[in-house]
Amino acid sequence: MARPLADSLRGGTQAARPLWIDSADYAIRLFLKDGAEAWADAHHSLWWIQQAQSLLKSDVIEIPMGAFMAHWLRRNPQAASPGHSAKRVARTLLGMEGPRAQLADLLNAVSRSYRGSPPLVLRVPTPCGWLALAAGHPGRTPECGPDEEEAVAVYLADCLRSFAECGLDGILIDAAGEPRRPAAELLDRCNPVMNLAGHYRWSLGLQVGDAVQGLQKLDGRVNFLLGPAKEMPAAPGSTVLGCRVPAELWHADAAAPVVPENVSFLFAPVPADAVPEKVLAIVSALRN
Repeated sequence: MARPLADSLRGGTQAARPLWIDSADYAIRLFLKDGAEAWADAHHSLWWIQQAQSLLKSDVIEIPMGAFMAHWLRRNPQAASPGHSAKRVARTLLGMEGPRAQLADLLNAVSRSYRGSPPLVLRVPTPCGWLALAAGHPGRTPECGPDEEEAVAVYLADCLRSFAECGLDGILIDAAGEPRRPAAELLDRCNPVMNLAGHYRWSLGLQVGDAVQGLQKLDGRVNFLLGPAKEMPAAPGSTVLGCRVPAELWHADAAAPVVPENVSFLFAPVPADAVPEKVLAIVSALRN
């Protein structure tokens, strides 16, 4: 039986820290002539995911659900009828059988290919992130009220049930673009997703940016937490901490980041326009 994801991320010494590489944008640009077709079907997506994994050997394989759904929405614009609210579009998108089945096919294909080594994680936007995607602005987080957030969290949890038998090891809630707010409040809005993760024994993670506050109060609410080194709580308790590699590392002659001792793993999002030779050099340096 495979170790739980959070345990596999719990590195010991500096040299033993796992390296989670988010390479989707980079790999799509590197391996595909037409990046618009990156998520066209499971076979097509699996090919470039395997190419990236063979090249970079990430200790986690991550599928970005937001990017997948944004692609599906562009190919199926009828799901976002003019005049419909972002909440209604999010409900329609997350409830449709087509994208659920296609994403399940991809998750199953990746799971069968790697059999839990490395573990497989689905990265999902926050409820506000889903509203931005539904409004045609993926990656931007609008202001949204608690009722909207809680409703979208229910739609998302219902969608995620479709992946119960797809070999997932974890769910990562991506709050890196959230406006300034307490982390506990953000998780309260995601309660249906948290409950579902517990039911299916998926490790639950949270990615934060500079604006989310109160991370020291999250012990026990998430299994792993990743973000900028300066934002990591000094006493994480049972939560496994991951340090996000600074973006400037990929474009400048910067030294590898100094990682706090309480950080167990490194998280490295590779920019789409990164230089391949430099990427390999930085990945090597981060592992050593």
